[in-house]
Amino acid sequence: MCSDLFEGVRELLWSFSFSVVLLKLPPLRHRRADIPLLADHFLARLNTSIGAKIDRISDEALKKMEAYDWPGNDAIASIYEHLKAKALIATHRRLRHME
Repeated sequence: MCSDLFEGVRELLWSFSFSVVLLKLPPLRHRRADIPLLADHFLARLNTSIGAKIDRISDEALKKMEAYDWPGNDAIASIYEHLKAKALIATHRRLRHME
C-alpha cells in the first residue's frame, strides 16, 4: 500500500515537473542561424557515438542545409538523422553533399 502511494506521488511530481516551463520557439526555418551550431554539435556527438571521424561540413553542404525549410515539429531531430546517415557512409573527414 505504501508502495502504491509512493508511485502515485512520484507520477504526480514527474508530470508536474514537465508542465512547469513551457518554451515556445519559432520554427527552425525562422532560425536558420542555428543550423550551423546544431550541425557542429551533432557532428561532435556522432563522432563519439558511432565512431565517425568527420571534422566539419563543407560550406556548400551547410548552405544547402540552411536553404532547406526543415518542416515539421521534428526539424532538429531530422537534421540529426540526416547528418547521421551521411556520417555513416562518409569516406572523407568533411561532409560534402547534403542531398
